[in-house]
Amino acid sequence: TLKREISRIQMVLNMESGKDTRPPRKSVTFSEESVCITPTTHNSYSIEKESQSSPVNTYSKHISYQCEISKERFQLTEEKQRKLMEILKYAQQRHKKDSRKLCKRDNKIGELQRTICSLQHYISSLPCNEEFNELKDKCQEKDRTIELYKSKLDLLNSTMARQTENQIMHKHSAYVLEKDKEYLTTIVSRLKTEKDNLIIASDNCRKYEELREEFDALESSHSSLKQQLDKEQSSFSQSIDAVRQELSQVKSENVTIKDQLDQSNIVLDQKSDKINQLATELSLAQGEVKTLGDNLNAALQKLTDANSTLSEYQGYLQRCMKLLGVVRLITDAFLAIKNGSIPNVVKLIDEDILPDVHAIDLCLLDQDVTGIEKKLMTTKRDMIDLCADLTADEVLQDRLMF
Repeated sequence: TLKREISRIQMVLNMESGKDTRPPRKSVTFSEESVCITPTTHNSYSIEKESQSSPVNTYSKHISYQCEISKERFQLTEEKQRKLMEILKYAQQRHKKDSRKLCKRDNKIGELQRTICSLQHYISSLPCNEEFNELKDKCQEKDRTIELYKSKLDLLNSTMARQTENQIMHKHSAYVLEKDKEYLTTIVSRLKTEKDNLIIASDNCRKYEELREEFDALESSHSSLKQQLDKEQSSFSQSIDAVRQELSQVKSENVTIKDQLDQSNIVLDQKSDKINQLATELSLAQGEVKTLGDNLNAALQKLTDANSTLSEYQGYLQRCMKLLGVVRLITDAFLAIKNGSIPNVVKLIDEDILPDVHAIDLCLLDQDVTGIEKKLMTTKRDMIDLCADLTADEVLQDRLMF
């Protein structure tokens, strides 16, 4: 059953991948209404039906049915095919492992059965329990006889020794005693051999019992293993049913996925058109941004020039402030002269006015004033032109000029 399921899954996978290994289909003809079904292409049939009411070589009515089964609709994705192939490989490996385990167990059970058969044959050749008990009793009797003969032998030995010592023993009695001694020794050796055989037989019986117990344990383990194998086969059949259900579900999902892919392709085409449009707009905007950047760089250069001019203008203002202080001091001196306080005027001129006057170069001050005025006018015109370039608005340009 497992091999049939595996071959069936392989046939389904070959059909889905386009490798149909089935034999070529034959055309089927039904005799009742002369319906002919012929295979036209892969997975398609043509059915023709001719009505018998029309006569021969006259108008005949043909009804054609064309059944097309789309392969794309039932195609599996690569991921699902890979998963199914992994499941199939796992099932094959599991089947091989289980078959190897069963072969090993069967071989072991066969060996044990052969061993048990040989032991049974050997035990059947041995005497049964009653005979064993009889042999045991005989052995005990012979042990007693051996002891008796031993005592007699000892007695004879002592007697012979005494007779030898006393030299009163006759040749005939010596011969008889020697024969008795040989007979007794043979009986003793025979009894020892029988005793050893009985010991070996008892050991064999004990080994047979042990092997019997081991065989019973192996039979119980074999039955449990067989039950476990039946459970595994049932679980494997359930997993195959689950795989079949998943395969049918995957087929239905593939149809919906194909529709979703078509819709997503349409949306992607629309978005690509929008992206191209935005790219053209972005290139235009980049050109405008580059132009604005050049204008801003020029404006920054002009602003740096204006900052340098402003620093010069600040120095000029400081000199003007000193000059105003000198003028204020001179005014105070004139007021002091007017009031008639000459000493105060001399002190004011010597201590306050002259140092400040010497500190200011009036000629350079005039030159600085004219240069600063020219630079300020040039900077003003440059700022107006820059603002006009940036805004290109006549009203704003008029306001800036104002």
